[in-house]
Amino acid sequence: MVFVLRSNKNAVFLHHEVSGITMDESFIDSLKDKSREEVVEISTEYCFELAKKVADWRGGYYLMTPMKRVDLTVRLSEKIRGYLDENKL
Repeated sequence: MVFVLRSNKNAVFLHHEVSGITMDESFIDSLKDKSREEVVEISTEYCFELAKKVADWRGGYYLMTPMKRVDLTVRLSEKIRGYLDENKL
């Protein structure tokens, strides 16, 4: 499951309170003291890098839309689709 985070608070909550969701502490730390837009950019890039790492083994991706922000899921899915098309995967 992949989804773009909206804030450092969102990351900390998911990491500590939702069973089965873990994130690197260094990633969570990189979101501290950042604006919402900066968090979205960092999170989108992080998700994109994860998607690229598993591209050869995927059967597909499960993207979740965070808090009705469909635009964030669209942005990530377009980046992933572009990468897959460009690399003929």
